[in-house]
Amino acid sequence: MMSKNLPIIIVLILILLLVGGYFLWWPQYQEFKDLKFQLEKKTERLTLQEEYFTELDGLLEQLRRYETELSRIDSALPTDVDFAVIGFFNFIQKRAPESGLILKDINLEKAVPPEISFNISVLGSYSALKNF
Repeated sequence: MMSKNLPIIIVLILILLLVGGYFLWWPQYQEFKDLKFQLEKKTERLTLQEEYFTELDGLLEQLRRYETELSRIDSALPTDVDFAVIGFFNFIQKRAPESGLILKDINLEKAVPPEISFNISVLGSYSALKNF
């Protein structure tokens, strides 16, 4: 009697193993694949960040080689005058002669942020001033 039911029992055990494997092991396998993919992405991002920081270290070493030159440049730059004001004064110095005016003097008074006071003295005709 046992020999007649043996193939049926074997088939049922195989079906149970397949169904159990599908519902128990397959989700674990999918989760493992997802975690492995995330690990690869994070490893790649970490490698890129390490390369970036290595490049920054190289640039820092290059800057340190020019430290004396950079300190000279830094000491030559004005500390109390804004670069926009310098650009504005350069524009006035260039534009005044183009308009027919003679620039006599430019004076910058103490500025209180965001206000800047300055005086400009020019010599020329009214039409040249109007053109300016």
